[in-house]
Amino acid sequence: DFNHESAATKIYVKNCLDYWMKEFRVDGFRFDLSKGFTQKNTIGNVGAWGQYDASRIAIWKDYSGFVWNVDPTAYVILEHFADNPEEIELSNNGMMLWGNMHFQYKEVGNGFAGGASADLRGISYKQRGWTNPHLVGYMESHDEERIAFDMLTFGNSGTTGYNIKTLPVYARRIEMLNNLLYTVPGPKMLWQFGELGYDFSINRCEDGTINNDCRLSPKPIRWDYYQEPSRRRLYNVTAALLHLRKTYDVFETTDFQLNTGSGNGRTVLLKSPNLYVHVLANVATTTQNVTANFAYPGKWYEYYTGDSITVNSPVAPISLKAGEYRLYMDKKIPLPDGIVLSAKDEASGVLHDMAVYPNPVSGDLFFVDFSLMESTELRVDILDLTGRVVETLLPGNIPAGDQHMELQTGNWKPGIYFIAVQDALGGRLVRKLIKI
Repeated sequence: DFNHESAATKIYVKNCLDYWMKEFRVDGFRFDLSKGFTQKNTIGNVGAWGQYDASRIAIWKDYSGFVWNVDPTAYVILEHFADNPEEIELSNNGMMLWGNMHFQYKEVGNGFAGGASADLRGISYKQRGWTNPHLVGYMESHDEERIAFDMLTFGNSGTTGYNIKTLPVYARRIEMLNNLLYTVPGPKMLWQFGELGYDFSINRCEDGTINNDCRLSPKPIRWDYYQEPSRRRLYNVTAALLHLRKTYDVFETTDFQLNTGSGNGRTVLLKSPNLYVHVLANVATTTQNVTANFAYPGKWYEYYTGDSITVNSPVAPISLKAGEYRLYMDKKIPLPDGIVLSAKDEASGVLHDMAVYPNPVSGDLFFVDFSLMESTELRVDILDLTGRVVETLLPGNIPAGDQHMELQTGNWKPGIYFIAVQDALGGRLVRKLIKI
């Protein structure tokens, strides 16, 4: 509502900026709805509002120039979403602009990889015709639905043995999305708890119902997520990836190629004098051959597993399971200290990545998600706090892959219970469940 062409307004805004930088030593500003800093009246016409506006550009060049006179290292970030020529001009001036790629990453995550809606190339500043890497790309923000909730609610569940609506599956798919996001040069934003697969809707009300009127309602803080194996692995993969990105300058290279526009196989190739990086991902819901495009023949090392392959032909099909991804480099680089990516969790058999939710559970229904490395007979014991077996389930032979079980609390009294799942080879996982 301010008139930013007014001298009085400009003095007021600059005084505010100056005060925050000098008094509170903030390192920059992210301006919400920066497209609204104009005196052109386009109310009711969103298309006209986003068109190139020289007067708005002049306002932003003036404000950003003032900020940099106070602190040349300060960040100026705009949530602009105007026509690309205007964003290019602001970017060339040194400002960074938000790059919303939520819809595209959501579609890939949900297992619907066809069509322009699943084109991830827009995460690159080059794809937009920009000269400078000033695009702040993201797949979640305060304005978008949580990616994990999207997968939990709308994920592709039509493939036998691979149901994206289950925690072990969508946690792994978020790992895959992260490798197709954070490896692309340019600044990125990680929204809070995205590293743990936050799957409470942005529209969740305080009473647990889902309503668009509750977008600004408080959301639960789930520190307990870190104790669930699938979420802990997602956290560790994200930490390992960001450590790699921050440590090696190949992630600031201008020599990179994205094959992320369409299809089941998506790849990212980065080149620098000291290191080459090649990301492969199968975004489909079934096993696929992904055509690799290694920079040259030779030995390549997978970052997360430490395994290596010898490449004879740079262009070769590599078989990847549904949602599987790999990050290869031409040098062996270890995971950072403290990061453990265990394939089997604490089980000694074929059972791993088990999660029990919702937890606490207030209704009659709860879910147990887990993965099996091969088919096996299972036994499920429900124990109370004293160790007494409340219930035993024998679901029979379960096929290999990610599994989802729905269980009833029945007449359980409120209290603490333990869900123990055991496979035929002796692997056993136990999770605590609170009934309220």
